[in-house]
Amino acid sequence: MARQHMHPYSDGAEVLRAHGLHKVYAMGDEEVRAVDGIDLSVKRGEFISILGPSGSGKSTLLQLLGLLDKPSAGKIFIDGKDSDGMGENERAEARRRKIGFVFQSFNLIGTLDVYENVAVPLMLEEVPEDERREKTVKILSRMGLSERLAHYPNQLSGGQMQRVAIARALVLNPEIILADEPTGNLDSASGLEVMKILRELHEAGKTVIVITHDTNIARNADKIIYIKDGKIERTEVLA
Repeated sequence: MARQHMHPYSDGAEVLRAHGLHKVYAMGDEEVRAVDGIDLSVKRGEFISILGPSGSGKSTLLQLLGLLDKPSAGKIFIDGKDSDGMGENERAEARRRKIGFVFQSFNLIGTLDVYENVAVPLMLEEVPEDERREKTVKILSRMGLSERLAHYPNQLSGGQMQRVAIARALVLNPEIILADEPTGNLDSASGLEVMKILRELHEAGKTVIVITHDTNIARNADKIIYIKDGKIERTEVLA
């Protein structure tokens, strides 16, 4: 069965656009061009994989798209708004409210239990306690973690930790999910489970971008962007 290339939730509007993006690092006397002139358009409701080997610049690109870092040159637009014109507070707010991040290393807080880890973004937004509990419990239930609320990260499997990280990324209901090697620290069964969750989020209308070096993981998306040496080599639309 052919996949839809445009999700029914999508109105064809751009949620993210990179124009002439460069990121250059100084390494001693040398310059490393981690991202080297990338143009990229992401439409609302797309599921995209950015596939490339280690050192290809894909994680740097994700950090730029997620406003975690600033480009050396070029522009990033979120919902048509030029991020250049955003102050630090506005950038931080866009990261919190519009974008959910999922990382390879989970980035959970070891001294907080599952419930507290997921509730952190809501606390930062000063969401009232009753609403905070309702949203946190609901998203953890959706991730199949209702029995794990009082567990700490060191009491969980890798797959469970990544599901907690996804719940935390989703608790503010962002439009865009950026996942950097989300299956990198997982066994293959847990990795497939995480990709199934990301696929379901896409089906529910989220825009999902996954960074990976694994072709099998990349092929869960509707579109693969191949990146090498900081440049886009080609784009493959999966049917």
